[in-house]
Order: sequence, then structure tokens, then C-alpha cells
Amino acid sequence: STAVAIGSLASSAEQGVAVGNFAQAGLLSTSVGLSAGGIGAGNTAVGYNALAVGEAGNNVAMGSSAMPATITGFNNVGIGAGVMNNNISGSENVAIGTSALGSTLSNNNNVAIGQEAMLGATTANNCTAVGFLSDFTTPNITNSMALGSLSRVGISNAVGIGNTSVTSIGGYEDWTNFSDGRFKTNLQENV
Repeated sequence: STAVAIGSLASSAEQGVAVGNFAQAGLLSTSVGLSAGGIGAGNTAVGYNALAVGEAGNNVAMGSSAMPATITGFNNVGIGAGVMNNNISGSENVAIGTSALGSTLSNNNNVAIGQEAMLGATTANNCTAVGFLSDFTTPNITNSMALGSLSRVGISNAVGIGNTSVTSIGGYEDWTNFSDGRFKTNLQENV
């Protein structure tokens, strides 16, 4: 078993690496940066105050103050300064971009890609936001998607594409619906 701790008051558990003043690394964890890491197992924390507290496990936090308040959340990926800044117990999230998923406290299964994507989403679960400031306008959103810069969605089970400046949404094929046999009537065999 090997533990490495480099820096003033740095500490590392068995098979962990902590580099930086006040850095901590739990079992099988790597922490690099001033006050980086926590005591959870299987984490990677790189940057000032990244993943700084708690027993959270199997997280990747890269960037200054990336996931600094995550206490019990697990299996999160946060890349960028201030990503998942307020997350305490949210799990299975991916946040890429400065302040992405910045207001989440305990949200789960979300993907936020872009600067400040899902920044205001305090209670969103199973949602996706891609684009600068793409977000949800009401609390308790579930299973929704906001695509594009400044795109907004205000209800669950909805998809929003673009913003008020978008003048056309199109493609080379017509939109198609999945076939559902429950709604078919007067079926005949094609001979």
C-alpha cells in the first residue's frame, strides 16, 4: 500500500495521492491543488478547492472550485471553474463548462454542457441542457431538454430548441413518429 502526500497539511489514505497545501485524498483517490479533494474513495480532484469536502465517491472534479460542496454525491463528472458549485448530494451528473449545474443541491442524472448551462436549475432530474445559458425556467423539471444558446424549457417532459432569435429549425427529412401498434385500426395484410 502506497500513500503520497506533498504539501503543508496534505493527507492521503492508502493508495491515494494528495499534492498541495491542505489537499486530501481518500482511498484510491488523487487530489492536486490547494484544498483539493476530500476523504471519499475513488475520486479525482484537480484545482483549487475542487471536491473539497465530504465522503463523496467516484467523482471527477477538475477546475477551480469544481464541486467544492459535494458531501455525499457519487459518480459525478464536473469540468470547469465553479461547476456544480452548490451540489451536496446529487449523483450521476455531468457538468462541463464554467458554472454549469451551478445551483443544483441534490439533482440526479443530468447533463449540462456549456458555460452556465443549467445554472438556475435547483430541482431538475433526468434533464439535458446544451449551450451557453441553456436552462429550465421553473422548479421541479424532469425528463426535459434545452438545446442551444439561451434555450429555455419551463415544463417537464419537453424539449426546447433554440432561443427567441432563431428564425428556422429544419433538416433534410420530415419529422417522423415511432409506430405504436396500440393505436392502429382496420389493419389489412398487404398481398
